[in-house]
Amino acid sequence: MLVNLQQCVIGNEGKEVMRDVNLEVIQGEFCYLTGRSGTGKSTLLKTLYGEYPLVSGNANVVGFDLSKLPKDQVPDLRRKIGMVFQDFRLFPNWTVKRNLTFILEATDWKDKDKALNRVDEVLSAVGLSEMIDRRAFSLSGGEQQRLCIARAILNTPELIIADEPTGNLDPQSSDEVFELFQQINQEFGTATIFATHDSRLIDDFPARVMDCENGTVLEK
Repeated sequence: MLVNLQQCVIGNEGKEVMRDVNLEVIQGEFCYLTGRSGTGKSTLLKTLYGEYPLVSGNANVVGFDLSKLPKDQVPDLRRKIGMVFQDFRLFPNWTVKRNLTFILEATDWKDKDKALNRVDEVLSAVGLSEMIDRRAFSLSGGEQQRLCIARAILNTPELIIADEPTGNLDPQSSDEVFELFQQINQEFGTATIFATHDSRLIDDFPARVMDCENGTVLEK
């Protein structure tokens, strides 16, 4: 079980946002997280990757007990989770390659040749090999999100958490990016929690749906 939350209270800056949260995600599973704005989707995701502390309950994520997670272990948790956001969070003036090698350096890749080989591998996987020396700001929105996915899979995570990753994209780019998430899920067995408001995606690409409503998470 990669994610196992039992009777959890989820909060933000001391304010309770959700309670009685029960959530299980197994290895290789793809699931949607839905819900209106303000229902707690982002707070829940940020709790899973250690940005917000768990208020109470039992929560295990990729082998880490969130109820006992000291701050100095948060980087270790995040090395096993790939994170993709709506607003990209790239260094726009850096090249595609530099945006990726920076992450490898920050996660203690010492061998430069192996690091560059890994960059080549992930760029090939997301279809950006020919753009390795382009600056991030010069890419289209869909291409920037592909770069974000490449960044997320650099360290071969067990789990990808995607928070509205298609929210700023047109429908065609959204479909292309979403299909890339599915491809990674199917080819590499990387479990994925994909938060979205886009009912069209859910209709076109059916999968398990978990909905944030009434202060908790409900299976659809």
